[in-house]
Amino acid sequence: APQNRSRVRARLGFNVAVAEGVSTGLALSTGGTTGPTSTNQTMASGAGQTTGYFNKYSVVVDKAFIRYEPISGLALSGGRIRNPFVATDLLWADDLNFDGFAAAWKAPADTLMDSFVTGGWFPLSYTSGPGQASRRSLMAVQAGVNWQLGTKNNRLKLAAALYDYSGIEGIKETTTDASTVPDYALRSEYGSAYRQRGNTLFRVNSNAISSNATSWGLASGFRELDLTAVVDIAQFDPLHIILTGDLVRNLAFNRGEMQRRSASSIADGSATGYLAQLQVGAPLVRNKGLWNVTLGYRRLGSDAVLDAFTHSDFGLGGTNHKGFTLGGQYGLAKNTWLAARWMSSQVIDSMVPAVAGSSTPTKFSVDTLQLEINARY
Repeated sequence: APQNRSRVRARLGFNVAVAEGVSTGLALSTGGTTGPTSTNQTMASGAGQTTGYFNKYSVVVDKAFIRYEPISGLALSGGRIRNPFVATDLLWADDLNFDGFAAAWKAPADTLMDSFVTGGWFPLSYTSGPGQASRRSLMAVQAGVNWQLGTKNNRLKLAAALYDYSGIEGIKETTTDASTVPDYALRSEYGSAYRQRGNTLFRVNSNAISSNATSWGLASGFRELDLTAVVDIAQFDPLHIILTGDLVRNLAFNRGEMQRRSASSIADGSATGYLAQLQVGAPLVRNKGLWNVTLGYRRLGSDAVLDAFTHSDFGLGGTNHKGFTLGGQYGLAKNTWLAARWMSSQVIDSMVPAVAGSSTPTKFSVDTLQLEINARY
């Protein structure tokens, strides 16, 4: 059935240069702590309330970091930082910030080509599951180039990244004593506070303890290889034609390993995702009269990426869907613009994983229309 909701999003931040080569920053936002991918606050849904009745919104710390540049071209960052990687929302939601440490190197400026390398370590949880030597974390490295093509500011950007998650897989506990409630399940659970939807899950707590609520764990590991390309054709500036492509493959997807962890024969699911997008108009709509339109198609397999961090609106968030996005923006005044976006998605595989002898049909489609008015200073 159709559902309507009104939302507000506010962000306030600043960066301060405290010494030569040293800066610090802080950003506050709406959104609460119920998920990492959005700063939206639904109206009539105040802090801690199921219905708002004009209750006040919560404000959270969305960024808090120190940035150090010991030499020209090298930047070291730590704390809660903005996404340091060249990427699309196929992997990382636009409003997602990272906890951890990153190093970024950029070659000295060149008129035709710039190269860059970015790496980082990001802790996800300080609790490890039974039999795990390491806690949950993400290590990532990306390298790329940014070419200028011709005499005008036509650009070609290419980037390759590897995102390697450690300790993320679920571990099935074997306790059968109903009088004992171990914390094994909690220590390898993929919790509802941050997961969205789409990854293949299995029950990690013992079926023998029937009084326990089900704790879900990830059946697959995640080691994501991502290739991103952006072509910006600026021959008709200020009108630009921007083509974006993104291809991701989960190198850790292995049905044999998934069966070993879950004790189930998983018959469906996919480790691959891709996105293709065309944008025509101004790259950024920040002045009156500027505009752009965007058309894109994506297909994101169930276990191509960790569903906690991908787009939070397409298909109601997560993975295991495909479809089109059509959007546009128009400048009403300086730093004030309207935006509209239509997203039409379909589930790829059944939301209940296909297991030998089972064929539960749980596919569905979602159409979403978003209308926005934005202002910034």
